[in-house]
Amino acid sequence: MTLAGIALGGCSSPTQNEPDVVVIETITAPAVPAPAASPDAAGAAVGGLDQFGAFAQQLAARVGLAIVPVGGGQALTGGDYMSDVAWSTIKVPLAMAALASDPTQVDNATAALTVSDNSAAQAMWDSLGSGVAAATAVQQVLAGYGDVTTMVQPEVVRPGYTAFGQTVWPLVDQAQFAAAMPCRDDAAAVLSLMGQISPDQSWGLGRLPGAHFKGGWGPDESGGYLVRQFGVVDTASGQVAVSVAVAPDSGTFEDGIAVLDQVAPWLAPRLAALNVGTVC
Repeated sequence: MTLAGIALGGCSSPTQNEPDVVVIETITAPAVPAPAASPDAAGAAVGGLDQFGAFAQQLAARVGLAIVPVGGGQALTGGDYMSDVAWSTIKVPLAMAALASDPTQVDNATAALTVSDNSAAQAMWDSLGSGVAAATAVQQVLAGYGDVTTMVQPEVVRPGYTAFGQTVWPLVDQAQFAAAMPCRDDAAAVLSLMGQISPDQSWGLGRLPGAHFKGGWGPDESGGYLVRQFGVVDTASGQVAVSVAVAPDSGTFEDGIAVLDQVAPWLAPRLAALNVGTVC
């Protein structure tokens, strides 16, 4: 399967978004239009990444990938695992909503993003009113960054896990959200924290120099882990947003990390060759 261009554009208790592990690691709002990437940029991306499908088939996992030039434009996708629950990646728009509402939430935002602290994330959720009120606030952030389709989960649907962590966030929507972040002053504080991720969570995209990213992970109801990341990474000519998800065949968190650690070095030279420009 080749990459295809499409139009468009741990965690801790009490309520667990992601389980403790030893790491070997309908509100609507107008979308913000973003400048389109040049046809040359999209063509270069397809040319550099069109072997991802063949690469992914060699991995002991289901894998999905979405890449969007910073500022917006054509999304490039690969693999067959393009949507699932957000887990702790949703802490990025949650932190943005909490800080916009109450700047004193900075300590909670720092803990929730840099070490994926769930208690801090829950505190931010509660500061927004929890439930529907909090979901609405986070959804407004998503919509304000161009994602008008993702619906933030307002209530706990799996006992022991946070409501917001069970939000279904497709990779393409997530990458497009990230692609807008470097262009917006109101995202600067959160984007900076995404560049300060704890070393023990800096696997996968964290191995790419200068990456600003956030990971999320957790088990499905049968115990098999999803491990996903998204963020903004540098190329020789600009920046791209990347969203990637892995469901290892073994079902273990450690193997999910191992697969992401294979994906990142495969991507690195190809991202370096992209001609994406700077469109903010």
